Amino acid sequence: MKIKLEKVGIIKHAEIEFLGLTVIAGENDSGKSTVGRMIYSAITAFGQTEADIRKDKIEKIFNIVRKIAYDFNDNIEDTQKQISTYSQLFAANLDNTTDVVSIFDKFKQEYINRKSNENPFFNKDIVEKNFSDLERILKQTESLEKYIHDFLEKVLYSEFSEQINNSVHGGESRISCIEKDIELFSFNISKNKLLHASVNKNNMFLKKSTLIESPLSLQLKLVLDKAKTTLEIADEIKNNTLSPLWVPAVVPLHIKALLNTLSNVGYIQKIYKPKEISQKINNIIKGEFIFNKNDNDFIFRKTNSKDALKILNTANGVKAFGLIEILARINALNETSLLIIDEPEINMHPEWQLKYAELLIELCKSGVKILVTSHSPYMIQALKYFSQKAAVFGEKTRFYLAERVPNGENWAEIKDVGMDINPIFDKLTKPFDDLINDFE
Repeated sequence: MKIKLEKVGIIKHAEIEFLGLTVIAGENDSGKSTVGRMIYSAITAFGQTEADIRKDKIEKIFNIVRKIAYDFNDNIEDTQKQISTYSQLFAANLDNTTDVVSIFDKFKQEYINRKSNENPFFNKDIVEKNFSDLERILKQTESLEKYIHDFLEKVLYSEFSEQINNSVHGGESRISCIEKDIELFSFNISKNKLLHASVNKNNMFLKKSTLIESPLSLQLKLVLDKAKTTLEIADEIKNNTLSPLWVPAVVPLHIKALLNTLSNVGYIQKIYKPKEISQKINNIIKGEFIFNKNDNDFIFRKTNSKDALKILNTANGVKAFGLIEILARINALNETSLLIIDEPEINMHPEWQLKYAELLIELCKSGVKILVTSHSPYMIQALKYFSQKAAVFGEKTRFYLAERVPNGENWAEIKDVGMDINPIFDKLTKPFDDLINDFE
């Protein structure tokens, strides 16, 4: 599978192949993270299915039923019971128009009867607006093609905030994906607006993408849980469910999506746990992460200890390994997923960088597609060494160098270095070599 990017941010041209492990190395501000976020956005949007449309619709119904129910009842227990009852009834009968209409009429009549009895002068316009919004959502039908287009538009805004096209050169951006001469997807962006998007769902084998930007996401879970993505805010504005009294913090989709995925570890009954990978990680960090349902947060329990550390008191390097272990434990890393890790070395001692690299090669051998961006010679050398040791170097690996165009233009290019990764080391070790030369 090859993904091509033309004029995306500072990236003038990139053609990146995914066979197993793909590594993009380079200095800061050379476009590495831009590539990761763009590929994340594309896989996330084009991996959407009919089931996602239904799930999204049920969530919208739940939010507006909740809004109506809180206005309906004074008693919190009655409110929660009504939210649960009607949300489940609507969800269970979405495909039966007659039943949905009957449930809707019953819900609306209960509300009107109660409110008119309590206060004959209650605002009927507000009532009609709330139920009109609910009725619109219940009747809403949407094709998968349009849903994917709209979803991609919102994901791109969430990840890039209308800063995709090159600010100096302008021009149209194009992103496409090809597998064995078959185009899996493509889309164009001009003036930071999505113009065109197409997908070949029959051949789209990647269903999900996970982007890890920082292990701090694990530490800030309780804070980030209260934040919203632009996708959520856009839907709440459209459905009139966004509170005017509270403006939430806004975070990119990949952060919320990662936390939502990680939280599944506390609720999934059957755990798909690759024992070798989990045991290796637990041996490295000398413990494991556990999701505490009561606190809605993670804790770290050291091996052979009854005491548990709060996530705040756990080293960032430990959290970095823990993220991978949890994702593997709940089967979020598999042959239909793409794992993107942005500069994992930032929180790690060189020794742990080597262990982390070895772990990624093991995941690669199991069939997981991985994209790593890095500016650490330790990490890159280790990824080469362990891929050679596992006999996958060249066959399942690709190494690229991202660097600015030398003539001073506001462009960067990403080049395949092939089997010889020395150009990467030459680039990354140059500042240290210059320092030594100055000293001598």
